Order: sequence, then structure tokens, then C-alpha cells
Amino acid sequence: MIDYEIIRKETDSIMAYVLDSGKVEVHMPFEAPDQAAEDVVNRFLPDIETQIRMREQVFRTKKSINYSFQPLLFGKRYPLLKSKDDFCGFIPKDECFYVIPGLRQYQLKNFLISFYSQIGFSVFSERMKELSELMNVKYSRLQISHSASPFGACIGKGEWINLSWALAMTDDEFVDSVIIHELAHTKYDDHYSPEFLALVKVYCPEYEEIYKRKRDYEVMLRADGWIKMKL
Repeated sequence: MIDYEIIRKETDSIMAYVLDSGKVEVHMPFEAPDQAAEDVVNRFLPDIETQIRMREQVFRTKKSINYSFQPLLFGKRYPLLKSKDDFCGFIPKDECFYVIPGLRQYQLKNFLISFYSQIGFSVFSERMKELSELMNVKYSRLQISHSASPFGACIGKGEWINLSWALAMTDDEFVDSVIIHELAHTKYDDHYSPEFLALVKVYCPEYEEIYKRKRDYEVMLRADGWIKMKL
């Protein structure tokens, strides 16, 4: 069992947070029993322990880049190497990310978000065009979301589709499943109707199995420090 601190506040939910220092807080209503905090921590213990390890490592190296960290790109991790000049970027033929020596951890994070956003827009916009034509549906706008989660959202019945920059870290099958899911919302404004699921499965037959990876990717995002631990 790990140590945690109970923080009582005006809230209707019970959530565990792993701070940058690795300390764990459980935020809960004033009237909730202490046992409820322990139940939440026990329920999500593997995720919390993973997050603590990653947070403690980042905390120890926050003034400089942790070169043992390997960023994900479309389902595969690549090493970080010091650049010999002032170049920051991903080189496919070298299969690695180059970063400027002396870069801070937060600067690396900002660089990666910008990189994922740019490559994501390029790849996703082309794939959305292909899949929308295949599905015979229309959307008016694609935007890369500033949020790491959720991976996708459809606003205004297809008027506007948001895809997270973090989707660029996931695998091609999962990317397609998210895009197909959001494009299906241009016809059906729900998640559970037989018509919605039938349309999705026409173009993604293994949708339900692929969608299960969402949980794994969310855990990865928390462990790598992209999103806060909220349980």
C-alpha cells in the first residue's frame, strides 16, 4: 500500500492525483469516509505506482532532459540523442529524435507537442479525407486539439472534428478507429445505437477490440507525464 494524503473539499467525486514530486493526494467530499480514499487507491494501484515512478524520475531530472525517456511516434518508441548543432527534430532514417544539448525538460515537452501537432495534422487530414470519401460522409473542419485527452471529438454533427495531438503517439489501427468513430458522428449523434455501431464496424470490423487500447494509451499518457492522474 502506498502513502497518500486525503484532501477534503467541495466536490461530488473522489479522485487520486499524483503530483510532480511523486506525492499522492486523494481529493474527496467532506462527508466521504476515509475508507473510500483507500478503495480508490487500491483500485488503481498499478496505474498510480507507474505514475509515481515516472514522476519521481522526471522530478529528479527536471532541470535537464532525461535521455532515458523515449518518445512515442505512431506506436513505436524512439531514443533521444544530443544534436551536434542547433537542430531539434525526428530523423526517420536515423530512427531517433535529436534535441539541442542543454534543453530543459519543459522545453522538450513543448517541442514534442508542437511536433506531434504538426505531423498529426498532416497525417490525420489526409487520412480523414480518404476515410470520409470511403464512408460517404462530410465534415467541414479538422482541428488538432490542445488537449492530450480525449483522443477525438465531433462538434456540431460534423461541423467540426477535433483530434488530439497525442493521437500521433498511437498506432495506425487505433488512429483509424478514432477517425472512423468521429466521422460516424456526422450521421449519428450517439455512441450506442445499433446504427452508429453498424456504420463504424463496416469500416472498422475489429472496432471493439481496437478501442480497448484506449485505456492502455491513457495509462501511457499519464505515466509519461502528458496528462494528470485523475481516477
